[in-house]
Amino acid sequence: MSKILTLEEFSKKAVEDFVQTVVFVDDKIYSSFSPRPSNEKKKASGSPKGRKPATKSADNTLDVSTETIKKFDTDLVLSPHDIQISFAKKSIVCSLHQPRKTDSVGITSNTYKLCSAADIVIVDWDLYGDAGVKPTL
Repeated sequence: MSKILTLEEFSKKAVEDFVQTVVFVDDKIYSSFSPRPSNEKKKASGSPKGRKPATKSADNTLDVSTETIKKFDTDLVLSPHDIQISFAKKSIVCSLHQPRKTDSVGITSNTYKLCSAADIVIVDWDLYGDAGVKPTL
């Protein structure tokens, strides 16, 4: 005899049994996180080939995120690694996609092709401050 599941338990089990791929689309998925603490000093290693040297300091990146968390405690800020690991724990492959501001979202775009191949697509509503224009196309 099988156990009677609540709607929530049934929904979670159905997702775990069916969903294999997720695409997470966000305009700040990589740019809002620094791989090192803000108080760690940069090493003078020069600019990567083909890039201009940075003119702004990124040392306060973590402090800004902390202020944002304090101001809007309902917004959860996760690193790209945390996002992927949370899906991996359920045996779900998660692709993180940060389209360029100028990228198209039409049916020939890379974003569209990536999203059309996934079981679930999670899209940031406000891509590059467009108030939902691109996500609703």
